Amino acid sequence: MDTPMNYALVGEDGVVFNIIWLCGENRSDFPNAVCVCDRPVAVGDCYVDGVFLRDGAVVPVYEE
Repeated sequence: MDTPMNYALVGEDGVVFNIIWLCGENRSDFPNAVCVCDRPVAVGDCYVDGVFLRDGAVVPVYEE
């Protein structure tokens, strides 16, 4: 199994309702999961047109 990554579970309304770790091999078990990559996406954020938004602003990539 490959390394798990963070995914957002997105409702029909586009609002993130959970964050989970998910491997690509079982990605199809969660059709509403969207990989967040290096973005600090949280419950309550929105996913619109392929972009995560928080309070109307794009959720930036996390940088150390």
